[in-house]
Formats: sequence, structure tokens, C-alpha cells
Amino acid sequence: MSTVRKATTNDIAALAEMGEKFLAYSEYGSIAPVAGADLGRGIARFVEGGFAYVAEIDGKVVGALLGVMSPVWFAPEIKYAIEIAWWVNEEARGGRAAFRLLNAFEAWARDNGARAVVLSDLVINGETPVGKIVGRLGYRMVERSHLKEL
Repeated sequence: MSTVRKATTNDIAALAEMGEKFLAYSEYGSIAPVAGADLGRGIARFVEGGFAYVAEIDGKVVGALLGVMSPVWFAPEIKYAIEIAWWVNEEARGGRAAFRLLNAFEAWARDNGARAVVLSDLVINGETPVGKIVGRLGYRMVERSHLKEL
């Protein structure tokens, strides 16, 4: 069974390893070929001052969700909680880890006065599997991102 807890600086190496897996899995790896210490420095910012939670199974970190709180650009009195990275290692997918991470993020968002939670999902081989899952959880697509390398 998975458990979820706030990430600490002791988790940064495991989070960086997951970040490397994410970059290899996604198209972002082609434009941001970072690894190790560089990833760790970026992740540390969330551990120190944003939302950073990990999922563990039998004491091993198998997933994480990183996020921030931000005012809405067109209504600065309204805050959104924005997911920056959400990853569960392949061997832990299909269980409850991803949902427990999302539940913790939603609770953090509510506790910090967010009006909404904003999630993104990767397009892999033309499919958006996470989009289908979060759609069943009450999320709706409101915008899509497009990437062009320069």
C-alpha cells in the first residue's frame, strides 16, 4: 500500500531520479537535457517553498507531485494551485499512489485558498491517458499547450 507525505531534502536525489525518467518519457527531455544536480536544484525549490509530496511503497519513494500557488493573471485576487510535475514510477502505476498524491495536492490547494487546481498531462503517441483519468475525477480540459523548439 502506498503512503503520501511531504517531501524533505532527503528525498531530492530520488525525486531527481524520477525527473530523469520523466524527461526520458516525455518530449521535454529533448529540449531540457538536465540531470542529477541540476534537477536536484530545481526540485529543492519546491521542497523548500512550494508543494512537494512523495508517495512511498514499503519505504521506497515511487512517485511525486510538485506544485505552486499562483494568482490568476486576469483576476489576481483569485489563486490557482498549479501542478508542475506529477510522476509515478511504472512499477507503482495502477495502484493508489497517483490518486493519493492528487488528493494531498487538492487538500493543500483548499487549505491555501485556491479557487481551482490546474493539471497538465503529457501527449504520448497521440494519446493523453492521464487526461482521461482526471476527467473522471471532475477535471475538464480548458487549454492545451504547444511546444516549438527554437
